[in-house]
Amino acid sequence: MRLNNKVAVITGGASGIGEACVRRFHDEGAYVVVADMSEQAGEALASALDRATFYKLDVCRALSMQQMMADIVDKYGRIDILVNNAGIDVESDELADGDEEVWHQIYAVNQHGTLLGMKYALQHMRKQGHGAILNMASTAGLVAFPGRPAYAASKAAIVQLSKVAAIENGEYNIRVNALCPGAVRTPILEAVIARAESPAEKRAAVEAMNPLPGIISVEAIASAALFLVSDEAAFISGAALPVDGGYTAR
Repeated sequence: MRLNNKVAVITGGASGIGEACVRRFHDEGAYVVVADMSEQAGEALASALDRATFYKLDVCRALSMQQMMADIVDKYGRIDILVNNAGIDVESDELADGDEEVWHQIYAVNQHGTLLGMKYALQHMRKQGHGAILNMASTAGLVAFPGRPAYAASKAAIVQLSKVAAIENGEYNIRVNALCPGAVRTPILEAVIARAESPAEKRAAVEAMNPLPGIISVEAIASAALFLVSDEAAFISGAALPVDGGYTAR
């Protein structure tokens, strides 16, 4: 098993991509901490797995993040893996008409939450002399997505934070990478489709947007995440890997 006895923390782990990562990492032998705001879903997921623990976490709050990392080290002795997956995609307008509060909301979770996760995990990883961090970015952080400036900017920030952290922490044997999914079949995407004027047309458009047809599964993203945090990727750091059916190759 590729993560045998590793201690993995996954924020936003109660649903979507996070849940898929929790299940996949657990199947590969990891002890998994499901960190999420959703207590009911998180507890249910953790209780269904024999090596999982739920931790209620608001990624926007520094003290909450700091305490969680300390509690995990107290319980398990270390943090081997951190996946900063928690994120939101609130509807926003073009730059000229955008609501500044929406910008602040998106940045608080996506960018600042990722920064806090890295900061407080790195403090322990540096002491232990190893670690792997994976930050969930997006193809929206690699190419322009008109009409979603706040989300795109927050994900681009995650890509650059990952690169900087990879350089700053290589000497401590800590790897940091970003994963950039395309359109993934998650509750967030399904909500976007449902809100469209013609959901059927919207779904068809999403399915046709990549050279490889169809909507990407959460399991495909979890497989890529597993590779990047495993020893198979021992010399991959500072990378931003698209998993997008070829979308960014255009």
